[in-house]
Amino acid sequence: MIYTNRNSVRAPFARVGAGVLFLFILMLHATDLQAQRITYQDLLGQRENPHIYIDDFILPANNPGKVSFVTAFRIDYKSLRFKKSSPSNASSRSRDKAASFQSSVSLNLELFTSEKGELLENIKKAKIQSLRPVDRTYWKGTVYADTYEQTQSSKHYLTGYLSVPVQPGYYKYMLQISDESTTGKPITRTRFVNVKSPSESQHTTFFYLDSLDREKQPNRASLANFGHNVNYGKDFHLLFRLPDNGADKYQLDIRRVSINDRDTTIKNRVLKQMVDREHMLESVTPSLGSDTSRLHLHFNYKSQTEGTYGLVHIPNSQFENGRYKVELINNETKNIIGDEIYQSRWINMPISLLNVGVSIRMLEFIVSQKQIDQMLKGTKEDRIEAFKNFWDKKDPTPNTAYNELMAEYYQRIDHSYEKFSTINQPGYQTDMGKIYIRRGPPDAIKRKFPSDKRAVETWTYEDKTYIFRATSGFGDFELVSEK
Repeated sequence: MIYTNRNSVRAPFARVGAGVLFLFILMLHATDLQAQRITYQDLLGQRENPHIYIDDFILPANNPGKVSFVTAFRIDYKSLRFKKSSPSNASSRSRDKAASFQSSVSLNLELFTSEKGELLENIKKAKIQSLRPVDRTYWKGTVYADTYEQTQSSKHYLTGYLSVPVQPGYYKYMLQISDESTTGKPITRTRFVNVKSPSESQHTTFFYLDSLDREKQPNRASLANFGHNVNYGKDFHLLFRLPDNGADKYQLDIRRVSINDRDTTIKNRVLKQMVDREHMLESVTPSLGSDTSRLHLHFNYKSQTEGTYGLVHIPNSQFENGRYKVELINNETKNIIGDEIYQSRWINMPISLLNVGVSIRMLEFIVSQKQIDQMLKGTKEDRIEAFKNFWDKKDPTPNTAYNELMAEYYQRIDHSYEKFSTINQPGYQTDMGKIYIRRGPPDAIKRKFPSDKRAVETWTYEDKTYIFRATSGFGDFELVSEK
């Protein structure tokens, strides 16, 4: 039996209801399990998530004839270089007095255009050095972390934006991200952009909003600020500018897509939504703001650069993790006025879920070897189906694609590997790891260091206490008592 984390689902593993699970896109490992036995350790280097997310978009500007070119960024702490905070630095900001680590970061954004005129081909092919600088801006700040674990985290991140007022036209921009605590070369990104006025553009821009409460904060929403990504398993809202003097109704379509080196394949449609007056914000101009961890879009009504925007709730929790194409269609002319590919991304997806064979074998802590052997029979598709059926029956939220219980189970395996591995054993095979996988984090942990004996660690749960004793001086502990 596995006990779930008391902060999520209270019920024991065996009593949870049935559900839906479609998380096997990344499980389709190219090597057949029968040809080669893939292990957990083999998968460790395959979970690669980007740690810097950049998104570009256009917003109205107060300057006549100009627009705001915005570059928003999200940088995971894991990609920053932290150093220990000195007492003087910590005391300079009262709210950060307890911070143990800090990292100073700067970003520089510069736009360039062609001396020969803003011709598309001149700028696309030209090197930055041959172009004329138009404008530049920079961002500088310091981020703090209380623990070393936070400095290695993708759950903690720095977020912000840079904005430059420019005339519509063709540009190349250069973004440089520097860590001021080192002398290394900055991370540099260059990109060609076609800047259009929102009111004149026939192709809309999509904004992904991950937090919106129209009752409590009717004039503000939080941007996902995640590149062209949204968080897997969470609903979001889609905001988009509608053409001036446009139609009364539009159609919003979202379809699954498959992308490989050769082409993009459009698959099944997962959403068809009519956009009418009920979904429109009229006479509004969005502007950008930020706080320590969020970017916000503010809806300013009755402004000089006002326009009409569509706002639609997207039930992303019902969709598989993968790539999607969103299209906005004029319901009268059937013309596409906006389309974009985005990804529903599971950040820090548990390692085991990268391969269905590993996922099945890692069930050894809660099911018999006989059941595991049965699930491993047949073709790769048979194993995926067996694994799917196993977790479908235990999904606490059967109307969503995300299975919280399954995710927690495999996250515990990852935690056990990271925290309890020794020279001789992977963490999930140690006594501590096995108990952690089945029971989750203890309510209390105490460690004693008797002068004449090995260290002793006690884990206390609501109904049981486990006592471990060190077997060496290298982090090895064995279970010696439970009561």
